[in-house]
Amino acid sequence: VIAEPATPLAGAKQSQTKQAASAARVAQSLQKVRINVMRAMTARLDDYFGALSERVVSRAKKSWNGRVRVAVGPNAPFIETKVDAEDLLTAADEKELVGIVKKFQVGILEASWDTWNLALGTTLDFDLSDPTVVSLLRTAGTRVTDIQQTTLDEIRRVLQHGAEQGWSIDQIVRGDDTFPGLRNAVEETYRHRARAIARTEVGEAQQKGSVLRYGDAGIKRVTVLDGGSDDSDEICNSLNGTTQT
Repeated sequence: VIAEPATPLAGAKQSQTKQAASAARVAQSLQKVRINVMRAMTARLDDYFGALSERVVSRAKKSWNGRVRVAVGPNAPFIETKVDAEDLLTAADEKELVGIVKKFQVGILEASWDTWNLALGTTLDFDLSDPTVVSLLRTAGTRVTDIQQTTLDEIRRVLQHGAEQGWSIDQIVRGDDTFPGLRNAVEETYRHRARAIARTEVGEAQQKGSVLRYGDAGIKRVTVLDGGSDDSDEICNSLNGTTQT
């Protein structure tokens, strides 16, 4: 949601047409900022998940505590092993992802700040100690746990399948034509969703920033500009262009 003041500030004299044009300019400016930050965050997330994939593979190989057990009869020796998924995806990995999210949420606030100043007729400097920034960063990265849990579930799935098939560590890493290995399970699970993650994180940060800035400025009513794209939710389309608290 991109919210704009529904009425001019006290003492301002604008026609409804000018107000609408002004709101549209502000909305377009915020949208441009959001697209630029989203692209940068998508690229950074691609790098993160690619590097994470390599770390998971390296840890799997190092923790491969298999022991050879010779089967009786003509069967060839085989490897019996146990690797815990929790050893392959660590708290440090999650902390790094939280840091990335926070960095770009701060980035979207700072990049949007002057546009909000223009909309509100103020000259407030961006500051990390500003109540709007502090309030938003308090909940930054709350979805990271869910993201990491999905990755962990994929790792477990690969390890379980590998154990059932009697795969070696190289097979578990590589996978086959019908089942992904560790590298693909980690990298592909989220690399192709990096844009969706970036869009969610920077979009919500900018939306909350708008609401907090307007609230601090005493704005009581806003015009909601949202919806209209192919993947817009029904509620977004229904609120588009309406005035709300």
